[in-house]
Amino acid sequence: MELQRRKVGFICKTVAAPYHVAGSLLTIGTSCGFALYPEEGTDTDKITRLADQQIYKQDQSEPVLQDDGS
Repeated sequence: MELQRRKVGFICKTVAAPYHVAGSLLTIGTSCGFALYPEEGTDTDKITRLADQQIYKQDQSEPVLQDDGS
């Protein structure tokens, strides 16, 4: 599961990278969670609930990922 956690972290950091839009620097904050199919569930409701729970836990323990461009 560590590999998946690292990949999700990479995706979140990539989304949080600053974007140049119409001459301005746009930053986006993000939170990401995941659940593994079929190891953690086989229906979409359970998988979605587990991923949402991960997001909630992350939000409680870490600041939202946001890249300031430095």
